Amino acid sequence: MAVLQILGAIVAGILGFLWLAMLWAGQLHRPKRAPPGSFGLPVIGETLQFIRDSRSKNPQVYADKRKAKYGQPVFTTHHMGYPTVMSIDPEVNKFILQNEGKYFLSNYPKSVRSLFGEGSIASTYGDLHKRIHNAVLSFINTTKLKQIIMADVEYVIKTNMSNWEGRTVYVEDECKMMAFNIISKYLLGLMPGEETKFLMKEYKKFIEGIISLPIRIPGNYYNRSMTSKENCIKVMEKIVEERRRIPHSENKDILDALMNDTDQNGGKIPDHIIYNNIMNLFGAGDETGPMAMMCAVKFVYECPKALDQLREEHFAIRRRKESGEPLTWNDYANCMTFTHQVINETLRLVNPAAGVNRKVVKDVEFKGYFFPKGWLAFPYFRNVHLDETVYPDPLTFNPWRWEKKIPSIYFTPFGGGPRICAGQELGKLEIAILLHYLVTQFTWVHHEDEIINFPAVSFVNKLPITVKRLQ
Repeated sequence: MAVLQILGAIVAGILGFLWLAMLWAGQLHRPKRAPPGSFGLPVIGETLQFIRDSRSKNPQVYADKRKAKYGQPVFTTHHMGYPTVMSIDPEVNKFILQNEGKYFLSNYPKSVRSLFGEGSIASTYGDLHKRIHNAVLSFINTTKLKQIIMADVEYVIKTNMSNWEGRTVYVEDECKMMAFNIISKYLLGLMPGEETKFLMKEYKKFIEGIISLPIRIPGNYYNRSMTSKENCIKVMEKIVEERRRIPHSENKDILDALMNDTDQNGGKIPDHIIYNNIMNLFGAGDETGPMAMMCAVKFVYECPKALDQLREEHFAIRRRKESGEPLTWNDYANCMTFTHQVINETLRLVNPAAGVNRKVVKDVEFKGYFFPKGWLAFPYFRNVHLDETVYPDPLTFNPWRWEKKIPSIYFTPFGGGPRICAGQELGKLEIAILLHYLVTQFTWVHHEDEIINFPAVSFVNKLPITVKRLQ
């Protein structure tokens, strides 16, 4: 009798495991209207396959394989613990992005939400998100402010590049330093110096715990991240205290814009929400901006025709100026036509936002594709940017393809909808000014290196180049 009970328990366990495996494979609890697909392995789903393919030289193969298998660009998968509808259909992606707050909400891991804190622009939504987003955008809304930002970006890049001559430069490190100095000025009004070095060091430690168990235990990543955030906030508190002691009338940076913003009842944004958003916005300077800058250097070097045309365009700008005369917003907006083509092509290939997570808060159907409530929607822009029907020979750097107008739904490097990246113009400006001084002052030779595509774009050896002054 005991033997039969043991055998029965074993059989029940095996059947239970098989049932669980089938459940996670999507055969039992997938809504009938959901797109076709697979949930992969129990618990981990297809996460490891996504990471493996994303780290390869052709990260688009993950979605391409599934599009070929299921015969459509929208399919079911399982990522990071959630059943997910992934889309590489540009119209579906636009629908997801435009319906933020109605059918979809921004979704980040608990550790991300906890570290950035209450009211941060990445995880908040509704009126508060709109208010913060508009305050950030308002800072760069006038020609006067654009020229101030232009001068700050030019100063940082020109000063940093002044010591490049005659040495081997690690472009990734240099671009990250320049971009962080720029974002520090843009957010807090800080010039390059000891405070920005301190903030950069602490922010790097803060980012290390973004994907971690959100429990403060001495020595763990999450605790170290929270400690680093507290150290950064101390710097911000000091700046805020000084500004309240000696107020000024106009907004000189994002901190001013957030401090001076009022709602319809005259209410101010609380300090802790301001600090949380500054920490959030530092991410654009720490990752997105430098990623595109360093890749532009690589792509231009590997395309001599593009380098020659860039030099021609930027020397034409310099010939209209006195020696040492700074660039103007008009130079950037109206005299860098080919430069903007290079920027677009760089952003297309490296994808600052390769895809975004949205939580489905209400059952919805679009173009015949059903998104179940409680699942994730994952519009994946990378494959749209490599669609050979829109971009012939899509893996080749070809800035001339942008001589023709390409519909906006096929080009979303900064996302879209109400959560479109507020710092997108700043990122493009950084690339333009870096290229201006690089091609008009230097020649350079690349050492062997290759791009890593995941979790963020970087280089195996930090892209070393040997620089000489251009004669």
